Amino acid sequence: MAMLFAWLLSLLSFFCLMQPVHASASGIPFTWAVASDPENTLTIETLPGRHFSPGHGMPALGYRQGTTWLRLDIPAPAGPPDYAWLELRSAVLDDAALFQRQRGGEWTIQQAGDRLPFTLRPLDYRHPVFRISREDGQPVTVYLRLRGTSTLSFPLVLHTPSGFVSRLAREQLMFGVFYAIHLVLLATSSWFWWRTRNRAYALFSACVFTNLVCTMCAEGHAYQYLFSGYPMLVEALYVLSWFGLTPLGLIFACQYLGLYDGRWSALARSASVFAVLVAVASAPWLIFSNVPWLRPLYFFWALAVNIALLAVSLGLMAAGNRLARTLAFMMTVLLAGSSMRLARNLGLIEPGLLADNAHYLGMMSFYLVMNSAITWRYTDLRAEKEAAQAEALRVALEAETRLEREVAERTQTLKSAGLEVDDGN
Repeated sequence: MAMLFAWLLSLLSFFCLMQPVHASASGIPFTWAVASDPENTLTIETLPGRHFSPGHGMPALGYRQGTTWLRLDIPAPAGPPDYAWLELRSAVLDDAALFQRQRGGEWTIQQAGDRLPFTLRPLDYRHPVFRISREDGQPVTVYLRLRGTSTLSFPLVLHTPSGFVSRLAREQLMFGVFYAIHLVLLATSSWFWWRTRNRAYALFSACVFTNLVCTMCAEGHAYQYLFSGYPMLVEALYVLSWFGLTPLGLIFACQYLGLYDGRWSALARSASVFAVLVAVASAPWLIFSNVPWLRPLYFFWALAVNIALLAVSLGLMAAGNRLARTLAFMMTVLLAGSSMRLARNLGLIEPGLLADNAHYLGMMSFYLVMNSAITWRYTDLRAEKEAAQAEALRVALEAETRLEREVAERTQTLKSAGLEVDDGN
């Protein structure tokens, strides 16, 4: 029943994460084309004569070196002249700029990005959102300049003003549910750790907290609401929390499976230390330098660690370990979501509802089910301990009873021997 409840909550969070990801969903269609500038030499003045390759669906451009330019062609408004909001549904874009030519021929520039001051944004929002003027009632062509180390596979959504406001209301509910689940898991696991001092609860709490911080940074809420004046701090928190999830998850899994005790303890401890060292050594490179290949490389490393944990869990499950069964199943779910997210980030599949949110679904399912699993494990261990204590008490009482009986018998024997001696005298 507990597992069913966990899955229901997971599905709820998943459906709350549903977002319109196609241009048609916003009510304003558009077409786009892409041009690469790996040497960062192109300017908006020289760009119109550059060859652009037509794109299809949502941009699935993966990780790119240098600058990437997108040209968006927007048809004339069907109704009265108005304006639109162009949302770039990625909160971790380092630098995004939109260029639109005005009547006099000059270019207006709007900028946003997680490494730029939040005050530069045209709209106080977690994602880069740019205002596109359509007051002339004519087709509009705008250019997007994208730079950074994060993936360029993300949805572009063109909203009407009213459509954008309505989506914001649903978004508040969405993240309210998502973060509430994290906080409940964090509170309950911390409370159980305080009551039991069981290290599995402490490690689980650390995993949940780290994932909460990582999600808030990845989705832009940390930058929007907490540290809007400190873009590098948010970047550092995001990288450290993201890189920290892999070693923390590995340590938690080893603790849960009992690998730190017994014949596998040396290997488990060595693997845990190595995972920590990889995270500590890699994080500064991504925080303080623009290394485009480091993000996908670390994603592959995290997948490799999860695959290794799955293999170990399957081996222990085959050996009769009941605890490994739950972990193996949830690692499969987590790997499926993470693999889809990696494929989307690399540009292998188009951004969309499932590709964008499968990772969140996998993580939420993992935490909900494993929270129940460690509770079951603690309950079983406590029951076994109480049974062992009861058995020890029973044995002690039997021994005491046996000793008392032997003492009584010995006393009676001595009394009988004394009476015989008295009779003899």
